[in-house]
Amino acid sequence: VYKRQVSTQSTWGKLIVGGFLVGVGTTLGNGCTSGHGVMGISRLSFRSLIYVVIFISVGFLTASILRTERSINTNRSSGSSMDFALKTAGGCIAGTIALAIHCHFLGKILDNNRSLLMLMTELVAGVIFALGLGLSGMLSPQKAAAFLDISNPSKWDPTMIFVMGGAIAVALPSTQLAMAQHRKGKGPVLVTSFPLPASNKIDAKLIVGGILFGVGYGMTGACPGPAIVSLVQASARGSLYFCGAMAYGAVGTHRLLSPAPAISMSPDNWKISQP
Repeated sequence: VYKRQVSTQSTWGKLIVGGFLVGVGTTLGNGCTSGHGVMGISRLSFRSLIYVVIFISVGFLTASILRTERSINTNRSSGSSMDFALKTAGGCIAGTIALAIHCHFLGKILDNNRSLLMLMTELVAGVIFALGLGLSGMLSPQKAAAFLDISNPSKWDPTMIFVMGGAIAVALPSTQLAMAQHRKGKGPVLVTSFPLPASNKIDAKLIVGGILFGVGYGMTGACPGPAIVSLVQASARGSLYFCGAMAYGAVGTHRLLSPAPAISMSPDNWKISQP
């Protein structure tokens, strides 16, 4: 794994702008590299395939124009990727178990359908995801930048293809099995139904979201999952700036897209104060 540092060529402004664009693009497109790139493709979603093609193409163009791979200054941290992955997993386990116990005993479960077993299942999935990112090197922004930046073909790193391919190879058969059970009317064990997308349309929001996500991804080499996991590193200021801007972009876009509450003009709803 790598410590995120910013060189004279790569400014904090690039991380903030890139994070903001990734947040906006993720919200408009309803997904990111893992949401569309792994799970969407594993569902054989044409909508997800379009989003992936758009953001990868735009990411290639942006990273190559900005020479992103050369502008990211990375230093290998002490210890192996496995050491860091285990530390990350340990922190995730401790924090999530504490939260789960707190929610269970105080009766403050996140929603009415969640249980302690559901929280523990999410914990296991999150730890596996974090371990996969750490062991594959995806926590380094240089990993994605070296794939997207093709301005110097001799330094192009195609290994990200195998990371994504390996993830899809595991996710696709299990997802198809789950969807086959869904079509038979069988739901998941811990929740009432599978949270499938409500729309499969190729609309302007999907296209614009893919473009903005690709620009932000190409500028920084960072996307939501790895950036969030990287926050546990000792030198995580870059990830903090990126994630803060990403959250701002995502929340702001969501608020803008949310319909304003209707104001009834019916006299029945008028309140007249009594003198």
